[in-house]
Parts: sequence; structure tokens; C-alpha cells
Amino acid sequence: MSFKIKREFNGNAFVMNYAGMVAGDELKLKMTVEGRDMPAREMTLKRAK
Repeated sequence: MSFKIKREFNGNAFVMNYAGMVAGDELKLKMTVEGRDMPAREMTLKRAK
């Protein structure tokens, strides 16, 4: 799955790109910010039981 979120902070607009996969009860995502020279952030979201 992939999606984008447009955000604004202190008058500066930017787009956050998320891409990842669902496996069982987990969603593993990698987030990058368009136009920013910064490493991707990886995260794992788990379903609450």
C-alpha cells in the first residue's frame, strides 16, 4: 500500500510519502518527505488485541 499526506507547518507546505505492506497483524511502513534530504523513517504498526 502507499499514500501521501500533504501537511503545513509554520506556513511551509510539504508532502509525506508512505509505502509499506500488511503482514498478519502488522503494517510495516517507510516514510519519506518530498524535497527533503533526510533518511527514510521506518515504522511497524501492530493491531491492538
